[in-house]
Amino acid sequence: MKIASAQEMFDLGKRMGAQLRAGDLILLNGPLGAGKTVLVQGIGAALGFT
Repeated sequence: MKIASAQEMFDLGKRMGAQLRAGDLILLNGPLGAGKTVLVQGIGAALGFT
């Protein structure tokens, strides 16, 4: 999968967040600047966190 922008990463996080259920665990690993934080921000947005 290739993500071309921070917005695409955020949107992916939102889609992932919409599928999460209580007890789900996500492990993230990657180099600096890979988009982990933006992904988590999208997940948080889908779960109602601001």
